[in-house]
Amino acid sequence: MDNIECEHCGGTDFYKEAGFFFCKGCQVQSQEVQEYVFDEFTAETKTKTRKVQSEKSEKVDNKITSWECYNHILLGLTEELINLGAHRKFKSVVRILWLRYLEKMKVFTLGQNQLPKLQAVSNAIDAEIVYGKLAKRKRKRRQSSSSEVDLTTLDSSSLKQERIRRKRALIKAQYEDLSQKSQGTPSLHNETLASLQSSEKSSKSKPLAYNIYASRELKRIQRTRYHWRKHIVDFERNLKCHRVSYRRISHRYRQSPYILSLNKLYSILYLALLIVKDKIQLGDLLRFIKEGKLSFNCYSHFFPENFADKRLNFRNFKKNSVFANTPFRVITSEMSVFLDVDYYVVCPDLVELSERYCKELNLPREICTCVKNLLTRADVRMSFRKRVNKVPNYEGRVLSIILFVVKLLFGLDDVTEIHLGTYADILNRSDLIKPRMFNVVEWLKHIEYRDWVMTEEHFPTNFNKSCEPKINLALGVLGKKEYPAEVKINANKDNYKQLLSKLKSELDEPDTLELPVTFTPFFDFVKLLPKSKYMDILSKDFSGDSLDHILKPSRFLEILNDQLVVVHGGANDDWVFEKLVCNDQKRRHELKEKRRLVTVKLSFDCRSERENHQLEENNDCEHYKDNFYAANEASFLRNMHVLSKNNPKYRPDLDFDAIRNSLDASREEYPNHYNPYERFWMRTKLRLELQSQQECKKFLETFPYNFRVVFKECQRIAQQNEQELLVEYQMTELHLVHLANYGKKTHKQTVIKDKLISNYLQNCTHLW
Repeated sequence: MDNIECEHCGGTDFYKEAGFFFCKGCQVQSQEVQEYVFDEFTAETKTKTRKVQSEKSEKVDNKITSWECYNHILLGLTEELINLGAHRKFKSVVRILWLRYLEKMKVFTLGQNQLPKLQAVSNAIDAEIVYGKLAKRKRKRRQSSSSEVDLTTLDSSSLKQERIRRKRALIKAQYEDLSQKSQGTPSLHNETLASLQSSEKSSKSKPLAYNIYASRELKRIQRTRYHWRKHIVDFERNLKCHRVSYRRISHRYRQSPYILSLNKLYSILYLALLIVKDKIQLGDLLRFIKEGKLSFNCYSHFFPENFADKRLNFRNFKKNSVFANTPFRVITSEMSVFLDVDYYVVCPDLVELSERYCKELNLPREICTCVKNLLTRADVRMSFRKRVNKVPNYEGRVLSIILFVVKLLFGLDDVTEIHLGTYADILNRSDLIKPRMFNVVEWLKHIEYRDWVMTEEHFPTNFNKSCEPKINLALGVLGKKEYPAEVKINANKDNYKQLLSKLKSELDEPDTLELPVTFTPFFDFVKLLPKSKYMDILSKDFSGDSLDHILKPSRFLEILNDQLVVVHGGANDDWVFEKLVCNDQKRRHELKEKRRLVTVKLSFDCRSERENHQLEENNDCEHYKDNFYAANEASFLRNMHVLSKNNPKYRPDLDFDAIRNSLDASREEYPNHYNPYERFWMRTKLRLELQSQQECKKFLETFPYNFRVVFKECQRIAQQNEQELLVEYQMTELHLVHLANYGKKTHKQTVIKDKLISNYLQNCTHLW
């Protein structure tokens, strides 16, 4: 810029910043020259046009009943489940259950030509279609503007329609005035237009007929039989009393199968899956909903294209939350009893289920073998009959046994598994030991790291966890969603579209991977990720690892250290005895104590009874810990004899002398070996289902960290909350410890000293 001269100092050297030129000598801005950037953008102006014919007129405006709407939805959900891998007989079973349900609800009766009977709520449009009763219509307030521009846009046709509307109102008012004056003389002219219309409808309409379950509920609300008869002939909705809504009906009727809703459709689907013994379990059903593979809360695509959305007649979910596991199993149980098909509900193949879950957890095949042995020898039946108020927790039972086996072998007390991991790591240093020994510490790291990676790369996993949301994952899912091609947009939206299209060209498209339809989601999704992007432990496969160092450890311990000490129990000695608490009994005891009068005694020189009782418990605990090994010495010797039996010949493929020489430098790193199964720790609180979820979360936090890592992974697989899985695990653990027979021919009756555990297991025997 040689031609510019500073007005202040006369300098000719300038520099440019933000489009303005400044003098280098005095830093004064030049007013002669400026730089501008022009962006060509033509926004369309909004014009008002008269609509000659709307495209919505092509859609069918005829109303359909709620039963037809639910039929379309059930058909669409059935087809989606078949595409997700359901059995080929699944569709026919769903059809039979659906027809059976409609027959029970008196929508139709075989061999009789009767009108469908109604349910207590959500029946306005059905009553209008079937019985001619006017449906209640909601008033819609439209936005109106009183600006001068809008007033000037009124053309002659709209003014003409306004004059016609006023004339009609005037004529109607004059006619009603004339009819009131001639009310005394009987004549046809005394009938008004409204009365003629109502009399015509009442002559053609029949009294409303409700099914037996709705009649029972409505009579409870409307009290007297005479008043009930007035309501069933109220076709014009003139009675303002006893308006029936979801808030007025009882909770028992609302949650029962007697009222048709969307959750009843999903319970029919789950019931059909149980009857055909399909591989899709309830956890898979809930996971498919969260992943967007099974429709939930959006069903317009199940209806024909010419159906108007405003005419669809079904009650949608108000919240976007998926069903909870336990309440859904209760609804399914009630549905099976209502349809008289509970006899056909059979237990799924628990052995196949255990193989799938062990594969998803990436556990060794030998642990899966231990789980299958427990399932068969402990005689797990899980039969379902009418006396059971909910469908058995099949997934929770299998995962509880898997967690029990891992805890039995490795302790999961935050100390023992560390020592056993060091033991396996020392043996794996030798290349002569094949297959490699299972290192439980590496497996725990793999589980935690895999969960973090899935949170970073998989949108449903990230969305379900209360963590920082990943915007790129959400954009990737929205970008792959299909939208209708022909959508009319106005000028204002088109302007935004042009701006967003310019921004889109400058942004990088999010790189997201889509999870295929599978029953082991985390195990399969990890294989799709690039190995160079993550640590090697993510792609490690533990399924082929061996458990010989735990189940048959004698020879391996000999080659490590001749002076090695075997500890009969876990490495964590920070354990105490706690008094077992039953929430139900504790609550009843507290209520009883509140009703009783207590004599207050003032004393300053003695301890309270509670303190004395606490001291006695602590003394008993210390006494038992000191005499634990002496009291169980016979059991420890018997276990050592079982472990050492036939050990020299069980692995002829291994050269133990060569292994000893290769591990000379590592012998002193493992001075003690621990058998955690000889001192099994338990933390139990009975009747956890009576507590709140927050209390159960606090109770779970008292467990060791590594136990919680495995527990949360099992919780994710079963799609259950902490309370649901913890209740099932504690019942399974108590039964396996106290009552399981393990296939013995002569079974002695187990004597349980603790009455709380005895009564609890006796009440849960039918659930096993």
